[in-house]
Amino acid sequence: MNQPIRQIRQAHRKQAQGERGFAPLILIIIGAIVVAVGGGFFYYQQSTDINKEYTDAASSAPGTQVNDKPIPGTQPISKPSSAKTSSAERNDLGCWPSSCSVIPDAQGKKSCEDWKAGRPVQWPSCSYFSNQLACQQLCIAETKTPGSVPPTSVPPTTTAPVSTACSLVPLTRQFKDAPYYTGPLFDGHFHMPQFFKIADHPEAPVIDQDISRKDVACLFSDKSRVKGAFAFYGIPEHLKSTALGIAQNIEKLYPGSLTHFLEFVVFPGYSVDPVKIKGILDSNKGLFKGYGELSMYLPHYSGVKPGDTAMRELYGVADTHNLIVMMHPIEGQHQAIEEAMRDYPNVQFLFHAAERLSSANMFLDTFMGKYPNAHYSVDIMLFGDDSNGRPLLDAAKSKQDFITKFKQSWQSTLSSTVATWKSRIEKHPDQYLWGTDRGASLWNYDQEIMALLEEYSRAFIGQLDPAVQEKYAYKNAESLLQNR
Repeated sequence: MNQPIRQIRQAHRKQAQGERGFAPLILIIIGAIVVAVGGGFFYYQQSTDINKEYTDAASSAPGTQVNDKPIPGTQPISKPSSAKTSSAERNDLGCWPSSCSVIPDAQGKKSCEDWKAGRPVQWPSCSYFSNQLACQQLCIAETKTPGSVPPTSVPPTTTAPVSTACSLVPLTRQFKDAPYYTGPLFDGHFHMPQFFKIADHPEAPVIDQDISRKDVACLFSDKSRVKGAFAFYGIPEHLKSTALGIAQNIEKLYPGSLTHFLEFVVFPGYSVDPVKIKGILDSNKGLFKGYGELSMYLPHYSGVKPGDTAMRELYGVADTHNLIVMMHPIEGQHQAIEEAMRDYPNVQFLFHAAERLSSANMFLDTFMGKYPNAHYSVDIMLFGDDSNGRPLLDAAKSKQDFITKFKQSWQSTLSSTVATWKSRIEKHPDQYLWGTDRGASLWNYDQEIMALLEEYSRAFIGQLDPAVQEKYAYKNAESLLQNR
């Protein structure tokens, strides 16, 4: 089962960068375990109804081709004919494990227990179980039970916008930093909202439920400000059609606002499947310009190394489809990554968050000098850390908490950031990109937050050599997109 990735980045910063992070979350591994132990499911409440306007637009977009059926909304609760019916008298078709206690997810465990006890079960869409045929068949049988009633806890579906017109909060400077960059920006690191609600991460927003696709695309509507972004999609296998349709629809309605990057992770087993990735790319030609973010610190990549055969096949797919490969490396991977850049000179590699690795200088300097296909995104660390060394944009508890702390440390953070990055960017002026690395919480997409990040970034860029400013701000990102 595929997992979204952006919302659990906060919990693994320490593993990724050596000095910070939370206690590791094993959400994705748990999902794989649940599948392995006998078909119990890892249930997430979700709302995936797509407004007809969006669906029609996506289906009519050039190059749209998907091989699985769209996921409808949550199915009604099924009521068994008798609450006293024992599980022995009912056939679960091999869906449930012998003991519900082996299901570590609370909702999945409860659903198993409810079914076995003859209580009503709230089922997701039966297409959710595309990789668990027994549970899919049981779901179909159960949701056809007469007398079912609608679920009470399914979030309401967001109505699609009737207009594509955008309106941005004006950029009003709150500080007097000088010099100050006034040209366009391009966000080289932007995470799209999730495609379904994550039970253990309710703060992770869902597209078209917590924030509309229009509101996301409109963040990049003013071409004199932040004119575009590399948008990273964590596409779940069970919602592949819906996710691809949304990406196609955004490209149709807001062309050029987002540059789509695909990440597709499979479970169980080895999480990178070049054949399936190639199939998505072949069926959606021209939609994706990059692959990633490959966040190598996340649990589902624990068995994956940059030099593995499957990873090298992925680089070959990227070469064939002319994709940028975006990667967040961890300790001990620099040698395999260097070999990949050497062996795939036509593939442009974009890295970030290597600055606290023991091999940091390899990524920030050596690779830049040796390989013209090496690039680096300076993003979330621009905006400072909290007292525990966690990026403030991830660690802040709320919009107001971030604004207060960010403003309080504005000048000290700016001075430190300039001292850290100015000489490095100016040494390799054609290979560094600006970005934000936002998307962990709903407030990350807030226009007021965006304006504050933008003002700060303009103050930082203003400290660079004037000959370098536009390159770092947007031209290097646009250069990566040439002929793609």
